[in-house]
Amino acid sequence: MTNPNIDSFYYHIASTTDFNPSLTSNYLPSAFSSEGFIHLCTLDQLRGVVDRYFDTTDGFVVLSIKKQMIEDKLKWEGDKELFPHLYQAIELEWILDKKPLSEFLKENY
Repeated sequence: MTNPNIDSFYYHIASTTDFNPSLTSNYLPSAFSSEGFIHLCTLDQLRGVVDRYFDTTDGFVVLSIKKQMIEDKLKWEGDKELFPHLYQAIELEWILDKKPLSEFLKENY
């Protein structure tokens, strides 16, 4: 069953290397240093992102970030489709849930 509040979130797919249980400060993925922003997506976009960019679901988690906490910090960018990009670290208190990618996909698609 899908969470009825699922549209209240933006999502970020993080490697378990970048986002691990011992993280105590704001989260920045390793790609931030080269890309300059954090990739986020909506629930409607997430499945397509996984299909296009991920060969496996192993070693990845989905971070659920409350929309109202970051809405004013986002830039919507893209060529064919607009995606929310965040040009700063994700504060840990913005992350309201974290699930293994494979589990998240089973629950929502």
